[in-house]
Amino acid sequence: MTRIFLFLLLSFLFIRCSEDTKLPYYELTLSKSIDIIGDTLLFKDIKCLTYLENKVLFTNPVYDHIVSLDNDLNFEKTIGIKGKGAYELLNIYCFAIDDTLICVFNTSNRRINIFSTNGQIVDEMPLSNDFLFRPDFRYCFNGNEIIGYSDIVEAPLSKYNIYTREQTLFGTGYNFSNQSPLHLSMRNVRYTAQIDQGFIVVSNNLPYIEIYDKDNLEQIVQYDFSVIDHVKRIIKYGERNPLQSMNSFRNLCEDIYLTDKHLYLLIYFHSDDYVSSNQILKFEIYPEITPLSIYELPGRWFRSFCVNEEEGIVYAYNNTENTIGAYLIPKK
Repeated sequence: MTRIFLFLLLSFLFIRCSEDTKLPYYELTLSKSIDIIGDTLLFKDIKCLTYLENKVLFTNPVYDHIVSLDNDLNFEKTIGIKGKGAYELLNIYCFAIDDTLICVFNTSNRRINIFSTNGQIVDEMPLSNDFLFRPDFRYCFNGNEIIGYSDIVEAPLSKYNIYTREQTLFGTGYNFSNQSPLHLSMRNVRYTAQIDQGFIVVSNNLPYIEIYDKDNLEQIVQYDFSVIDHVKRIIKYGERNPLQSMNSFRNLCEDIYLTDKHLYLLIYFHSDDYVSSNQILKFEIYPEITPLSIYELPGRWFRSFCVNEEEGIVYAYNNTENTIGAYLIPKK
């Protein structure tokens, strides 16, 4: 009886679907967009758009600070000051939020900085000398530890305690034949977010969503979303049109966003005519990973996004126009 139960449990956790999944498709409409704050704060390379309690937060790497807008994209404040001094920021990318705390990698200053979500300085800790982490991809924070991409092929994920500076590498790398060490590293990029039972992890170039247990750091789910008919067509296009360079590859996922109930992936679309990153896959994550729908943003190149599910709004950064827009989700 125990063996039967374990078999059923593993069959449930390690999902390998063979049937096509065709999803409903929705075009989003632009409600409002902005390209500047006041007279001086221009947008460029916006990262880590995040929706939190009627606020839209993001990093503006040109100025090395976090910007806070209201849910109508009106400016509220900036968090952090650019510089090399104590509590100042230099070369920041993504951040992660736990309750009322914002954790940001202060990359060039080799520090971790903690702010409250209302902008107050809370703490600052130096990084260990052997610290392994890529702060330019979304990571998560649980108040004491940060979890994200380690840049190590054999163990591509890292759990780092910001107070004890203890680091644990975990996860299983993807192997590709005839690839250089640099490209192996880039093909093992993961975006990371936190859920109740652990960490949800998404590859940037393979159609995999993984879940790792928060206690033993073992993988308990691997979902292959190439079962989605739309994604299958994208992958087949790549197989029919291989890139010339042996070490080249096509990205599949540009950004992820997790809400209380759903996971969203901003994906690339490849065709003979053009390449775009303007389509968002929506997944249910409880009680199991289930694809729900596809959203299309009006425009071609988007780099970061977040979702206000209560109001039915996607906030997204249009990299071509250097604008942040509020896009309305059609009511079903």
